[in-house]
Amino acid sequence: MKSLILESTDFTPEVIFNPENHIFIIAGVSMPENASGFYLQIIDWLGEYEEKIVDKNTGTDKILIKLNFKLTYCNSASAKFLLTIMEKLETFMNSGFGVEINWFYDPGDQLMLDDGKDLADSISIPFNYHAIIN
Repeated sequence: MKSLILESTDFTPEVIFNPENHIFIIAGVSMPENASGFYLQIIDWLGEYEEKIVDKNTGTDKILIKLNFKLTYCNSASAKFLLTIMEKLETFMNSGFGVEINWFYDPGDQLMLDDGKDLADSISIPFNYHAIIN
């Protein structure tokens, strides 16, 4: 299965979903004009990914999926789709996969930290918060 790679724009984040190492990254600004059009391709990719790996998560070789958010801005329409992505990963977790969410934020940006906490309150996947000091 191919990686999902979307280059960032002034309005959309960079997306790198690597099915080989199970590390998914969403980074940058997220305020697409058509949030549905942008995020549905990611949600569709996750559906295909699930079909490909469901049989590989057996025995002692449990797969750990890491979702790393490195957002500098996220509008409310984007947040709705980020929650949908995390709910999809929650189904992976409920099926026995390991899931880890890392929320990276600038320590001076309390709003982005609060956005991460709001999203974390909506799902059962544990969040790890990481202040990025440049």
